[in-house]
Amino acid sequence: MIRLMGRVILIMMMFTIGVGIGLVITWGVMPVRLVDTAPGTLQKTEKDWYRVLIAEDYLVTADKDRARARLLVLDNNGAWVALSDQVNRRAWNRDVEGDALTKLDSDLSNNVAVIPQPTVNQITPLLSTATNTLSTTLLFTNQVVTPLPIYTLVITSSTTPSPFVLLGSTPACIDGQTPPILEITIVDSLGKPREGIVIVVSSSETTERIITGLKSGIASGVADTIMQPGVKYTITLEGRSSIPEVFMASECRSSSGDTFSGGWSVKIQY
Repeated sequence: MIRLMGRVILIMMMFTIGVGIGLVITWGVMPVRLVDTAPGTLQKTEKDWYRVLIAEDYLVTADKDRARARLLVLDNNGAWVALSDQVNRRAWNRDVEGDALTKLDSDLSNNVAVIPQPTVNQITPLLSTATNTLSTTLLFTNQVVTPLPIYTLVITSSTTPSPFVLLGSTPACIDGQTPPILEITIVDSLGKPREGIVIVVSSSETTERIITGLKSGIASGVADTIMQPGVKYTITLEGRSSIPEVFMASECRSSSGDTFSGGWSVKIQY
């Protein structure tokens, strides 16, 4: 009896030691790590953030095929439903993220509906009289199916983009600043700086898209670009309609009386 109890205790000790060694190896020495895993394995909150990144990229590139492919990688089944659900849940941190998600959901949604019309079976009777006057035969031809035309209903939005407003512009005469800088500040109707607004700055030579609040070292709601003396620059905002604003490098005078080219500080209401 004593020997049996000793064996049972020994087996239990060996089992406990084995389990302990296994836990130490799996948790401390060689833990399980997921490397290069698919986006579809992410948790719900991480998927929401991933969709925000896709929407912000689409806001700049306007590449529908690229955004659609990324959403399918994230949610192979129900990708559009998941995107619309996130918009309805308002699962984002900033207004610019919500605007990007809403635009992506609107652009990728199917806005064409086809209304099929039913076919009508027409039976055309043909009455003929046989040569025998004692009998009359009523004959029917085969059914003639005449399909009606199919109409396509295209649903388009009647809303037009709202215009932006130039609040003011001031020459930026900074002696020694070469080349001059065109600094653009975007605010809302309450004067609050807006981040993530895409500004299109065009000239006869180049077209550049700059985004407010993404460049390190400048304030929120501000974006800037370099100006070349003698070149006209046109400013427009994506998603807003208005007469484009045109600027050229300003003429400045230093304290010593020398003239030099300066930039501009522009303020626009989005």
